[in-house]
Amino acid sequence: MLSSVSTSEKAIKVFVPANGKISLIKEEVRRALAFLNNCPYCMAKGKPSENLTDKKSRCAVKAAHALSQGEVSVDEVFEDLKSAFTDKEISELAAYICFISACQKSGAFLDLQPFCSIL
Repeated sequence: MLSSVSTSEKAIKVFVPANGKISLIKEEVRRALAFLNNCPYCMAKGKPSENLTDKKSRCAVKAAHALSQGEVSVDEVFEDLKSAFTDKEISELAAYICFISACQKSGAFLDLQPFCSIL
C-alpha cells in the first residue's frame, strides 16, 4: 500500500519549507482539524480557508476530514492523495494528521483556552 514513513528530503520539503516555518499545507490541515476536534485553543489560532486553490492543500484537508471524522471513503481519499503526493509524503501527512488530532482532542477534553489565568 504505502512505503514506510519517510525522512526523505523531498517529503520533508513539502511539509517543512526551507525557511523552517510550518508549511501552508500543514497549517490548513491544523486549522481544519481544530474545528473538527473542537479544541478552543486551536480554533483561536484561525479558521480554515474557505477556498483552497492548491490541489495538495485540498487533498490534505480532505484526508484530515476522513481520518478525523470517517466521512469519506478510504479508497476515494487515497485515490486523491496519490494524485497529489508521493507514498512517502502520504505517510508523513497521515502521521501529522494523527498527531495533531490527538493533541487537539486532548485540548478539547481539557477545555484548553487561548488564554491563561495564571499569568
